[in-house]
Amino acid sequence: MPKRANQSGIQVVDVSGGTGCASLREAVAEDLRRVIREGQVAPGDLIPPERELADLYGVCRPTVRQALVRLTRRGILRRIPGVGYSVLRADMTAMNARAVGLIVGGDTTARGTHFEGVLEIEKRLAEAGRVLVVTASGLTAGGEDDCIGRLNASGVVGLIVTPAMHGARSTELETWIRHGRPIVLEGHAGPWLLPDDLARQCDQVDVDNHGGVRQVLDHLVGLGHARFGVVATGSPEGSERFAAFASYIEGRGLPQRHDWVVKHVSSGREGGREGFARLRAAGEMPTAVFCPSDDVALGVIDAARAAGVAVPGDLSVAGFGNESVDGPAALAELSTAGWSHADVAREIVRLLSARMDGRAAAPECVRVPVHVVPRASTGPIGVAQAASGAGIGGA
Repeated sequence: MPKRANQSGIQVVDVSGGTGCASLREAVAEDLRRVIREGQVAPGDLIPPERELADLYGVCRPTVRQALVRLTRRGILRRIPGVGYSVLRADMTAMNARAVGLIVGGDTTARGTHFEGVLEIEKRLAEAGRVLVVTASGLTAGGEDDCIGRLNASGVVGLIVTPAMHGARSTELETWIRHGRPIVLEGHAGPWLLPDDLARQCDQVDVDNHGGVRQVLDHLVGLGHARFGVVATGSPEGSERFAAFASYIEGRGLPQRHDWVVKHVSSGREGGREGFARLRAAGEMPTAVFCPSDDVALGVIDAARAAGVAVPGDLSVAGFGNESVDGPAALAELSTAGWSHADVAREIVRLLSARMDGRAAAPECVRVPVHVVPRASTGPIGVAQAASGAGIGGA
């Protein structure tokens, strides 16, 4: 095809003889990729404005705009509001097909909490011919900004992230979303710093927290329990698991006391030990305790047994997640709820691949099924407890 010159000095292929909006959009996008790859527009430079490109290619401005959006989603261009589009990289062909960034909340080397899920995502991306780059944000806005900056510099064009929950707002994440770049949010909104209107523009994958909590509590009710306590880390406001617990108790009309609801404990087993101490200090205790975190539940069990309280003879304890920082062996006797990491990974990769390939339409919100995993930390309510309708006495 003949090439056209313009006042910006770039040489483009004449695509005006094409038919169909989709084919014209793709032709313009592909030729702009060639222009960038050949170095006619350098990284950091602005490409010609929409009106000039429309005249140059002999197409309408909406066609040019769609082509630019397509290149932005692939991480080739960056849209600067009120200015135009600038080039991110000159050589993007291989990286565009392969690079995905995963921002986890904690230590990328930790066992349990993230490790199995990361391996599943990496495996499925590899099957699709893509490369995974993993960073950790600590769930802080500053950490998240740093992660996205490093991923951008490494050529990543797709992003999987659990948004930050601490600090200010993450400007890099908000910029990524506003530019229409491929992204999947993992987890559920609540304490996220990300504004709701931006979160709704993204594909989201989470487990069915409400359904899983109901199953755990149904299991305990089936064992005869009706007096439940809960031990939650930090502030549970915004937590789907805590909300599901409260909704279940209220909906069933089960007895509830404010001192059976323990909030703001530390994370991990230490938080569970702290939570048990606060429950016991309240005097009369529930017969079953639910913890939205397995490691907290393990701490409750440790403290109960240290205090001479039999688990599950005197107190049943259940967690959620079927994962521990101490590895699978730590869960040997803990009743909990779990899910398939492979299913989560499959949904994340499916949604992100569709975005990266330009096949996606409206954002999706996927909930992966959760199932109860009954083990030895829960059992039938004790005979004396059932007869008295009371929990364990205070210390």
